[in-house]
Amino acid sequence: MGESLSFLRNSYWILRHDKSIPNENGLIVSTMANGTLEEFGLAPEGIHQAKLAGELLDKELKARNVPIEIVQICYSPFSRTTHTAKIVADYAEIWVLDEKVPFTSVEGGESVADVCSRISIALTALETAYQGCNIIFVSHGDPLQIFQTILHAVKDKTSAEVDISSIIK
Repeated sequence: MGESLSFLRNSYWILRHDKSIPNENGLIVSTMANGTLEEFGLAPEGIHQAKLAGELLDKELKARNVPIEIVQICYSPFSRTTHTAKIVADYAEIWVLDEKVPFTSVEGGESVADVCSRISIALTALETAYQGCNIIFVSHGDPLQIFQTILHAVKDKTSAEVDISSIIK
């Protein structure tokens, strides 16, 4: 779960949204207009998965002695990620939910470079806003894989003064 990198001021956890109604029906819902509709939210199995994720997160936070007061959940505005974040937060008793604009994708899709840029901006904003926090990203599979790749690529950096944007470029 949460991974600490020496140049980051916070610990980051990632969570892909759980099984959605579009997943069940083999649909790709990637536009903001459709993605925020409740009819494209979590399927019953996804609700169950989100509850399990919340229970696991709660256990992990307690095992690491992480106080709830230093946990933030950031998520995209799509209904499947919003629903996942809210269920996880309820189970882990986290009340600070934060729908961050930088986690919102460009209408019609975006390139990997665009996703990297957006994540860089979001990560820089979070690193500026918080220190010593545990931040949970609830997003979609591809952006989360890109985020993991970014963190893996910069994991050997040690300076606390590192400019995240320049590392990612």
